[in-house]
Amino acid sequence: MTPSAPASAYFVSKLSTTRDQRAGTHASDTPGAIFVTFQFDPVISIITDGLVANSVNIAFSRRTGGADVPIAIDTSVEDTLPDGSKRRSRKTAVEFSQCAKNLIQGLSP
Repeated sequence: MTPSAPASAYFVSKLSTTRDQRAGTHASDTPGAIFVTFQFDPVISIITDGLVANSVNIAFSRRTGGADVPIAIDTSVEDTLPDGSKRRSRKTAVEFSQCAKNLIQGLSP
């Protein structure tokens, strides 16, 4: 079975979405995935707020014009153990923050 890629994806916060800030959607070499690029603002604020709250929220549609499916990513989960329990830490949020910082510094002249 090969997963099918969604038609679109975007970030969601309590008060807004990044649906209108999409700069592009591109095919991925990973089955069932796409790459979505966004304008910097307000996306960085939504991601940062999500990291602080340990929940980054996205929505995706399986097909153009289809219903959006919301997903909450618990960024406090470092690993899922064989018994299904979660190992929690700030590691995921810290690593994501560092990655974003490196990306932003790489974009600066």
